[in-house]
Amino acid sequence: MNRLADIIVDKIIERQQQYDKEFKEELKELAQQNPDLEFGTITQKELIEEELNNLYQDLKELEEKEDYAAASRLLIIIEKYKKKYNIK
Repeated sequence: MNRLADIIVDKIIERQQQYDKEFKEELKELAQQNPDLEFGTITQKELIEEELNNLYQDLKELEEKEDYAAASRLLIIIEKYKKKYNIK
């Protein structure tokens, strides 16, 4: 059983390495075809800040429309985010 499991795991690892190699090649081709394309990662903090910025923009729009009830509900959501993620 263990030998069979080892063979299966080896096959999975081998196939994953092949997928990784193909993926890297596709990224290289994509980068060559689109020289202005940027690759990178985004942190959880950046995602949260982006979401908060979007919520603040929505809040501003609601206030401009004078929809104070919806603005109040959105402000509560914003405050919950800020408290949960310790953002000032």
